[in-house]
Amino acid sequence: MSLGVKSLWRAQTWSVCIKELSLVPVPREQQHHDKFRRWMSLSAPNPSSRGSGQDQIGNETKTDNNAPEDENFHQEEEEPTSSSSSSLPPPPLTTRALLKQAIKREPNPESLRKPAGLALVKPPAQYPSKYETERSLRKHVKSTDRQHLHDLFSRAYDKPDDNWRSTMDFMLRHTPSFEEMFNLKVVIGRGAAQEARRMLSGLDNNIGQIERRNQSVIRFEESFPDDETLVLNVAGTETAVRDSLRDIIKASGQLTAVRIMDEDWKEKLGDIWDGSGTDETLRLYSGGEVIPGDTTMTVQNDSASHSGGSAQPKRHQHYVLTKRADDITPPAEWTKLSFQKYISSLVYGILPTHLFRQLYKEGPSHQETVVSLLIDAFTSEDTQSAVSVSALKMALTYIHSKGPVFRPAARQIFTQAESLQLALDAETFGIFLASASRAREINNFNSILRLMVRKRFHLQSHAWYAFLEMIEHASVKRYVVGRMQASGLHRIPTFAVGIGRQLAPVYLESALEKKKKAEEGTAAAVCDIDIGAFVRSHDAQYGKEWLNTTTLNKLLDLLGKHGQLDACRALLDLVHAHGRRANPDAYTLNTMITHSRRIPDHIALLQSMRARWPWVRPDAVTYHQLLSIARKTRLPNMVRVLFRYAVHDRLLGAKARHQLSTLLRDGERNFSNRRFLLKAWEDAIFGKAELEAVRGRLHPDTKNVVTVTAYDLEERHVAQAKGMKPSVDIATKLREAYDRDLEIHRLVKEGRVLTPAMRDALTVDIPLQTPGEAEALPLSAP
Repeated sequence: MSLGVKSLWRAQTWSVCIKELSLVPVPREQQHHDKFRRWMSLSAPNPSSRGSGQDQIGNETKTDNNAPEDENFHQEEEEPTSSSSSSLPPPPLTTRALLKQAIKREPNPESLRKPAGLALVKPPAQYPSKYETERSLRKHVKSTDRQHLHDLFSRAYDKPDDNWRSTMDFMLRHTPSFEEMFNLKVVIGRGAAQEARRMLSGLDNNIGQIERRNQSVIRFEESFPDDETLVLNVAGTETAVRDSLRDIIKASGQLTAVRIMDEDWKEKLGDIWDGSGTDETLRLYSGGEVIPGDTTMTVQNDSASHSGGSAQPKRHQHYVLTKRADDITPPAEWTKLSFQKYISSLVYGILPTHLFRQLYKEGPSHQETVVSLLIDAFTSEDTQSAVSVSALKMALTYIHSKGPVFRPAARQIFTQAESLQLALDAETFGIFLASASRAREINNFNSILRLMVRKRFHLQSHAWYAFLEMIEHASVKRYVVGRMQASGLHRIPTFAVGIGRQLAPVYLESALEKKKKAEEGTAAAVCDIDIGAFVRSHDAQYGKEWLNTTTLNKLLDLLGKHGQLDACRALLDLVHAHGRRANPDAYTLNTMITHSRRIPDHIALLQSMRARWPWVRPDAVTYHQLLSIARKTRLPNMVRVLFRYAVHDRLLGAKARHQLSTLLRDGERNFSNRRFLLKAWEDAIFGKAELEAVRGRLHPDTKNVVTVTAYDLEERHVAQAKGMKPSVDIATKLREAYDRDLEIHRLVKEGRVLTPAMRDALTVDIPLQTPGEAEALPLSAP
């Protein structure tokens, strides 16, 4: 769904998608408005470069007779290079011309109808609701078209086709075997303890970074004042423990590591290692934070978090940006800390939709401006000594989150980081793997894996998670998980968590299908699935860490598609009862609204979500969904409440603004049965005084209604409010508005004529007040 932001330009992105992560020269840029860059599509690299010796690591894969071999999963063998393909001219610069050439030169047009990567195509599904079935079909068509484009580019550039089998075999060969778990007690002596405290509090070498980088568990066992020893407990696989010890040695210079041979060490560490036992967390305090009765070492870390390998703690919070990105003042002196603060201010700033038009009238958009500033920050000679790996990860994560258009910028920053000889880790490459996984590009995914192996990085759990996320077909995903379990990867908690998150929707879909088939021949009513038993069985197999916010939203979406709304509510009750297992967000709210058809259910959901999780607030998508429902059901008071609250929250998107603008148009062609009632109540919806003021300001003589838009009224309401916000919760006002709209429909059905006094009595009042600091809510979950 769109958030109402229309870009000022259209970039041709698909030729950028096909390029793998490699140390290529800086991509071409089109300069506009002096210092800002406008990203363009680039031609693919020389196809012959793929055939180098280093790039062919592990191309020979053994055939597995147990792999799925039916027609849905059959992968075509790589076709030999024909003379026609070898005589192709150099690829053009435009995507459209490249596609036309590939289609014209295709000897077998029928092969274009069936993409090669069928396992990466989202299959269509049949649901009880026809709307859900149609939505599933649309996603299937879109996924198929995307794989067609990838196939066309592979053939046009004469690239060898990678499939999920070869990728899985390559990953299995280069993932270290984990046959035994280690638990070591690390003692740092008196002479090195003070220096170790300082080094382990750095930006790129703190305890949290070491844990995530090596996927190990580190606990503080003993710590004494400044000049005394420091005792740590390091647990994990052989590879994780060895790499963690190497990083700690770099910080301390010397240490003593003793392996703990107690049989009950797993019980002592079980609450953190496998997610069992209590839900208590290990708090790592940030620098400068006061700790009552402090007898522990204060380590600078990202935030309070679970100290497991799967945890992804955050140091920075999202904030509302009210100025242009290039108006953010760079620090006067570049240090590692100031550089990271500057990068975080660029990537974590959220620009409200109504400021796009005011701040970026012409030229590059906000995203283009931020990406250009990131490139300047990393490539400047003044910042070379201040660049850190943490800042690099923040920048790459932001760039890849904006889609494949800015991938040349990510490669440029990555190349600059390598030239500065930064200590890159597997987590940095995991950002590129996740981007290729979201785009369902198996060739690009393979190229990144081979680059990691050439640089002697081990494939960790996040690489396998990205690979499983890329596979759409349930049977193929189960087969890959079976091969992982045969290799013993499921015994590692970080791998088990990823497997559990990927298989939870698959198992739930299978359970729903079995329940549906069992009840088809019976006359009994369809009962909801026991979601509590499902979660408990999954916990017993994969631990508790598998249920995060992303997995929660997937399960809610799947249950909603099958009409299991009571199971959705039961799952939310379970999450609330277990505290911090998952933090619902606005996407959770929108998912529940999408699959619910009753307005009272929507209102009750808004009330319960706000009461349980105060940080969950309606976003632009929420307002658009509710406005569409209220407009289709002809509820003027609900439209009034939603419009006013969206305006004061500055979350009225472009689509919602367009739908409301159609109510302001005059003419017989707009007076349909659906719009007639809303048109009659436009004074109550938008405000009579505001309508007259805007119409008189735009056309004082003719007062042409056609030129009045919802954006004009939005600006009028914001100017009159002077920073004030509605004093009543939106759910309470929506319930009041819904009750009055039912009364209006009853009176209209009876043929009653509504007098002006009756119309005023049936209109919902929306009082405003100055918001206090105590009412301000964070932009994300704590």
